[in-house]
Amino acid sequence: MHCLRYKLQKYYSILNYMTLVRSFLYYTTSYKKKRREQENTIRRN
Repeated sequence: MHCLRYKLQKYYSILNYMTLVRSFLYYTTSYKKKRREQENTIRRN
């Protein structure tokens, strides 16, 4: 029983980590996209 609980804990920590990484990647990509769009508009004007 204790072993199972430990495995579950490990699994959840990995899940949390994956979610964090995914959200981080998502934010960085969206930020870069915004920066690129801003630069494009500046260049146009």
